[in-house]
Amino acid sequence: MSLEQAVPYAHGDTAMHGMLVAPVSERPSPSVLLVHGAYGLTRSVLGDAHRLADLGFAVLAADVWGRVPAPGEDPGPLVGGMAADRVEWHGRLTAALDALRERPEAAGRRPVVIGTSFGGASALELVRTGAEVSGAVSIAGGLDLVGDDWSSATASARVLLCTGADDPMAPAAERARIEGALSQAGLDWEVDLFGGAGHGYTDPPSPPSRRAGFGPHPRSAARTWQRIERFLQEDPLDH
Repeated sequence: MSLEQAVPYAHGDTAMHGMLVAPVSERPSPSVLLVHGAYGLTRSVLGDAHRLADLGFAVLAADVWGRVPAPGEDPGPLVGGMAADRVEWHGRLTAALDALRERPEAAGRRPVVIGTSFGGASALELVRTGAEVSGAVSIAGGLDLVGDDWSSATASARVLLCTGADDPMAPAAERARIEGALSQAGLDWEVDLFGGAGHGYTDPPSPPSRRAGFGPHPRSAARTWQRIERFLQEDPLDH
C-alpha cells in the first residue's frame, strides 16, 4: 500500500507539480527521483512510481515541464529548450531533488535517479555534473542529449544504462561516447543492450509504430525492470 501526494516546487518563474508516491510507513524509506520522458508526468510515469514504491522506495515523480503537453502537441521544442539551456535544465532537476530531500518520507541517504527517454538523459546529466545522488538509471535514454564534460561527475554514483539496440536516439556511436566518458570518469557502470528493442521499448503496449526504431517491446521491458530491481537492492558505493 502506498500514499500519493502532490508536491509543488519551483525553479525561477517555472512552477512545477511533482507527485510523491511512497510506502505507508512510520519510518522514512530510501528514495528515488523519477524523471519523465518527453510527454511529461503521465499516468504511465505514475504507474512506474507506484511500482517503485511497492519495492519500498519513496518516489518523487518530477515535473520538469511544469505541465503535461496537450494531446497531439509535439514535445520536441520542450526537450530542445532544455538541451539548449542546460543551466535551466539542471536547475529544474535540482529543484526536484531538493523537494524530495525535504520530504519526511525519504531517508537521508542520497537518492537514485531513474528516467526514461528525456528522463534517462536527465539522470545521466545529474551524475555528469556532480549532483548528490547515489546512482542513475537511464532507460532508453536520449544519449545524444548528454554533454561531454564529465570532469565534475559524482565519483561514487553507480550508473545503469538500459537501451534498445535499434534505438535511433542511442546509436552505437553515442553508446560508445557515453561508455568512454563513464570509464574516463572512473564510475561504476553497466550497459544492458536489448536486441530488437527501439526507443520507448518500455512504453505500455500500443498499436505498432509506423516509425522504425520506436515502440514497445514487452520482453525487453520486463527484463529491464528485473535489472532495475537488482540495481536498487545493491548497496551504494558510499554506504
